[in-house]
Amino acid sequence: MALRKIKYLLVILLLLLPIKNLAQNESIYFVEREADCGIISKEIKSVTKQFTLMNESNQNITIASYKTGCGCTTVSYNKRKIEPNDSIKFYVTVKTEHKWGRFEENVLVRISPNNIPFVLCIKGIKEYAVVQ
Repeated sequence: MALRKIKYLLVILLLLLPIKNLAQNESIYFVEREADCGIISKEIKSVTKQFTLMNESNQNITIASYKTGCGCTTVSYNKRKIEPNDSIKFYVTVKTEHKWGRFEENVLVRISPNNIPFVLCIKGIKEYAVVQ
């Protein structure tokens, strides 16, 4: 029974660590974390949204890693150090050619030096193609 309680406490602590990092690094943030593309015409094959990463801390930061939810989502950005009081543009592109109806794609971005996690979301509604 005691071992089970220790396991639960350990899991809770591991889940709270990123929250603590975020609270300490409020000066590193994405201006917006969600982009709504609205209704997308059936002829559109992809949509791209821009996210701005701000560094208002007193240290250089970099994008350590990112992970997309599926193969239909790609990212691009200038792979450089982001100096204090600087920003960088981070682009998320979703291929919508084979999507119909509502979609929502997420990208997990980790910022160094503290491995701070952010989740960016791009969503929209793709018009249905009418087959005759």
